[in-house]
Amino acid sequence: MANMDVALQRLMVDCLNTLVYGTSWFMYDEVGEIREAGPHGWGHAGEMETSVMMAVHPDLVVEDRFQKDGHPIRSELASQVKRYRWMHDAIGGGTFGDPGFGTAEKGERFLKAAVDVLARVVGDIRSGEL
Repeated sequence: MANMDVALQRLMVDCLNTLVYGTSWFMYDEVGEIREAGPHGWGHAGEMETSVMMAVHPDLVVEDRFQKDGHPIRSELASQVKRYRWMHDAIGGGTFGDPGFGTAEKGERFLKAAVDVLARVVGDIRSGEL
């Protein structure tokens, strides 16, 4: 999210008198409630991204190449501290999580939850509540 924050701040500076919002489905409680792989199972090419790809482009998912990967920070304080790392320090083989938890049905649920939350976000923006 840090890169998006910087980009949105720059957009706000470049487009004065414009309301700028940012969001990510990784932040939505409704999306998080669907997860089954635990806190370290749904990063890049993990449970959520694999499930969504199984739902929208199953022909691109190569299940015999699934591997659980990633080097999560294990401290109980990890959620309170952002450690910046190069991607190759965080992952070994290209994934950060566990794609084995992915299913097409779950992908549909992730997408529906994200769309539902985003629709509420847009509604709150339009009504002036956000």
